[in-house]
Amino acid sequence: RLVIDAGGGPSVGVLSLIMGRLGIDALTVGTSLEEEAAADQASYREAALRRLSGLVVSSGARLGARLGPTAERLSIVDELGRPINDGRMLLIMLDLMASARHSGVVAVPVTTSRLAEEVAAFHGVGIRRIGAGFAALAAAGEQADVILAGDGRGRFVLPSVGPGPDAISALMMLLALMAVTDLPLSHLDTRIPASAVVTRTVSIPWGRRAATMRAVRLEAERGHTDTREGIRALEPDGSWCLILPVDDEACLALYAEADDAAGARALLDRWQRVIEFLKLHYVLSRRSEPFWRDNLEPASIPVRLQEQLELWKYQSPWIKDGLARSEETFPAASYQYVLYGMGFRTEVSARTLEPEVREARRARAENADITARMLSGLPRHRDLIDRIVKYGLQPV
Repeated sequence: RLVIDAGGGPSVGVLSLIMGRLGIDALTVGTSLEEEAAADQASYREAALRRLSGLVVSSGARLGARLGPTAERLSIVDELGRPINDGRMLLIMLDLMASARHSGVVAVPVTTSRLAEEVAAFHGVGIRRIGAGFAALAAAGEQADVILAGDGRGRFVLPSVGPGPDAISALMMLLALMAVTDLPLSHLDTRIPASAVVTRTVSIPWGRRAATMRAVRLEAERGHTDTREGIRALEPDGSWCLILPVDDEACLALYAEADDAAGARALLDRWQRVIEFLKLHYVLSRRSEPFWRDNLEPASIPVRLQEQLELWKYQSPWIKDGLARSEETFPAASYQYVLYGMGFRTEVSARTLEPEVREARRARAENADITARMLSGLPRHRDLIDRIVKYGLQPV
């Protein structure tokens, strides 16, 4: 039994016909055309997946599937009601397809987990890294040796069926491959090692994206890098962070992979701070030309940098701002150098500094007492010279 959400798109007719001919018991929802569904916004999609999860659990279905409104994007919920991350689903499809074919090439984007190569190598299948955009996915689907292509965002291309992303064909292929293994989806997921890929975007004005990428590259090249697509900074433990310009937005996309989500987020934080430090130089400029005024637009300033600039009006950048870790490229002193070198003012109230003032006075008094005690034990200068004349210097 399956639960299928047609996504409020026109694909429900084709879907019902295929299910009927194959004799698949499916509970189909989302069959009415909805104007709101057409945009397929993230919030709407997440709400639909939550409803789908509940239906899968309550009906005891083997899995749940949601089609995008244009039937290009496929989202999957396992038999336990857990939505499977799109990037993780690509690895599962790779595993199933490779174990069935044992030949050919699977095309995955540069943002996909490093596990793709491990899974493919286990089954004797090749991996081809492609760009993260739709054009790269479509181009991969036309290559003769490709047996599967995916974009890590729910779109799959099966060249044996057609050159474009097709959620219905991908769902049918998934069901056929699962039937061969006779394993539930949750087991197929757990047989692939755990890893975490997280992403976020950082606002950068259109005119500064190229310069920012160049500066990030210079910093990344202090270690190991891969610049075939964007800038990938490689860590010694195999984790990585990839910085890519977004095609249709004034921002950069950051992807990071580590053994767990906390490690991946730490990598994102580190490289986001590098970008924010570069942006800081433009935010503080007092020049009046249009280029510099554009850099002062709030929409072009990363939210975290805006919050820090507000905080730094009342306290200086310090290690407690998260700028003390040994792996930080730019410590708190670097921020202070740029801020105050470009005329930034921090207004600190006397009351705020009272604890530090008391500690400074105590330390000064202690230092004065130690100095006085040490001076009292020293001979007078004339007495020291007389002793040297009379007895000479002690041999070393």
